[in-house]
Amino acid sequence: MMAIKQLDRLKRLDTLIYQGKTGAPDELARRLDLSRSQLYNILDELKDLGAPIEYDRSARSFYYRDTFRIVTVAYVEFITPQGAERIYGGKFVKNIERPRQLDGTTRYL
Repeated sequence: MMAIKQLDRLKRLDTLIYQGKTGAPDELARRLDLSRSQLYNILDELKDLGAPIEYDRSARSFYYRDTFRIVTVAYVEFITPQGAERIYGGKFVKNIERPRQLDGTTRYL
């Protein structure tokens, strides 16, 4: 369930940034139960994906430079053993035919 925790953390981060209520980096990291370096790693990843996140020293808060929001969506589906057989066409995934290229050669990933 780590993915759910991470999505929740990302949603809280977005809300705090949107409201301009993050506080200083150490405070924000503590609120999100992260180390300061983990916080900066997440912020760098978000910036790489196009999030216009900046820090205002006088307000002591991160903010979005432009109109921006992060939307998190999760889809969870539980598959029964019978459902797995229907999806994979048998009991063992290893029996699935490997993908072949147009020239007939087998491509291994």
